[in-house]
Amino acid sequence: MEQHKDYEKKLDEIRAIPDRLVKTPYYPVDVFIQEARNLQQWIQQDRDKLIAAGIPANLIDDLTARANALLVAQGDWIGEYKTRSEAQAHWNEKAPEAFDFRDRLIHACRYAYRNNPEILGWVSYIGEDNGNADMLEDLHNISVLGKKNPEPLKAIGFDMTQLDRAAQLAVELGGVLAKANGETQSDQEAKMIRDKAYTYLKEAMDEIQDCGKYLFWRDEERLKGYSSAYRREMYRKTREAKEAREGEEETGEVAEP
Repeated sequence: MEQHKDYEKKLDEIRAIPDRLVKTPYYPVDVFIQEARNLQQWIQQDRDKLIAAGIPANLIDDLTARANALLVAQGDWIGEYKTRSEAQAHWNEKAPEAFDFRDRLIHACRYAYRNNPEILGWVSYIGEDNGNADMLEDLHNISVLGKKNPEPLKAIGFDMTQLDRAAQLAVELGGVLAKANGETQSDQEAKMIRDKAYTYLKEAMDEIQDCGKYLFWRDEERLKGYSSAYRREMYRKTREAKEAREGEEETGEVAEP
């Protein structure tokens, strides 16, 4: 697809943007991308004037490619975010069962090793903390401890396959928790690339819009195409809401919602 080709073509330039210069989108990315496309169409009529005023021709021609790169980067970031959200839901579903399983294992071990103070001390130590990561570590440690000291567990009729289940659960849920916490390198990289792609597009749009405002400062019809319609609408709504509040304060009446 054209968008992915532009993304691959621009990726090196996007990555090269210094972290200290990276900006985070302050309104919806899909809206920002559409405004870039609108600007690309709007400036065709003014192309020669913009170039004469110092805007490089290749910057004008580059808007679409930069918008496409941001579109792909945003999609990748949303994919990672969705993965994290799904992992959080999976964790919320499985964690209560895992905590209960851990508690049942510790309960069995306390009884099985009741006559062995040294091992019993390890069991108590394992069961001290109660955080998410602690619970996963407990499952792993109980599995190791039980397999090294199996006879007391067998003597009370304990199902030894539970130790294998504990070790497996610790690994499986460990990956889920890492994704839910956004602790994966790919998640962090996708966010940074998205923000850099946004910064890359914004730099071009800011230059062109600033030049357009300079050129058409007395031409209202052309000038409107060099500012954000979304921001104008947000400003209008904010102004109206402020005026409504001020009116309520003056009259003591509450405006209709």
